[in-house]
Amino acid sequence: MESLKRLMFVVLAGVVLCWAATQVGAQAPQAAAPSAGSQEYISAVQGQMRGMTAADHAAAALRAATAQAEEATQGVPGEKSLAPEAKAMVMPMPGGTPNYFGPEGNWAFSPAPTVDPVTGAVTGGLRKFVDGLPGLGAANANTRGQFLPVANPDTITFPGADYYEIAAIEFTEKMHADMASTKVRGYVQLNMGTDIGGNNTIAPASAHYLGPIIVGQRDRAVRIKFTNLLPSGAGGDLFLPVDTTVMGAGMGPNMTDMYTQNRAVVHLHGGHTPWISDGTPQQWIVPEAETSTIYRKGVFARICG
Repeated sequence: MESLKRLMFVVLAGVVLCWAATQVGAQAPQAAAPSAGSQEYISAVQGQMRGMTAADHAAAALRAATAQAEEATQGVPGEKSLAPEAKAMVMPMPGGTPNYFGPEGNWAFSPAPTVDPVTGAVTGGLRKFVDGLPGLGAANANTRGQFLPVANPDTITFPGADYYEIAAIEFTEKMHADMASTKVRGYVQLNMGTDIGGNNTIAPASAHYLGPIIVGQRDRAVRIKFTNLLPSGAGGDLFLPVDTTVMGAGMGPNMTDMYTQNRAVVHLHGGHTPWISDGTPQQWIVPEAETSTIYRKGVFARICG
């Protein structure tokens, strides 16, 4: 009997020691995970990203698309989820309808260019950080000659108010040293500004994207005459694809005449602007020379002579 008691004591002691060792192991301090945003966290994420191949990215995008499709079909009678291989077959390819869940990338990608070491010719991409940002006024133009024009007010025509004549026009501007000039639509000041002698002698700046900037003063009215000087006829069509199925962008309400693509309206921000001059979607106008449509102005457009 005494031997049995000793054996039980040894067994119980062994169980206690094992339990104590387990508790000590469980309570042993562990290294804290790096907090999001810390340098350790950023380094870890970058390390994982460097280890991912293009195939890894495509597989991840396919998994996301599969999960989304399965979630969308849950609870739909008779609807079966497609296998990942089948989903990959029906996914649109680049150049078609955008697929925001892969497998192709949906980000802007400008490959690095190749620079000829002898001639310096640049081919196959765009160099980065070669042009500075355009500044305010011609004195702060960048290396491309780009700057944001500051409009010069006419303070004579309407005493007590700053008066500007602004037009919408079509022009070209070189946006990058390695690109040809780009066709854009923007605004330009037409009228002369008032000099310190009280005469309208300050010529407006040429058109640039973006601009011109109007500097307003508190408790002083700003008057703007807006003119649509965009091309008319076929030349007035946008140089980018237009979805004419969107309401107001294709066939007009008489189901015969089309809305033109050279309509324009100025929407003003940052001031107390009466609704008639606020530039709502129904306040557009076409160029004066536009005769291809009966829709020459929006329902609420106010044309001032």
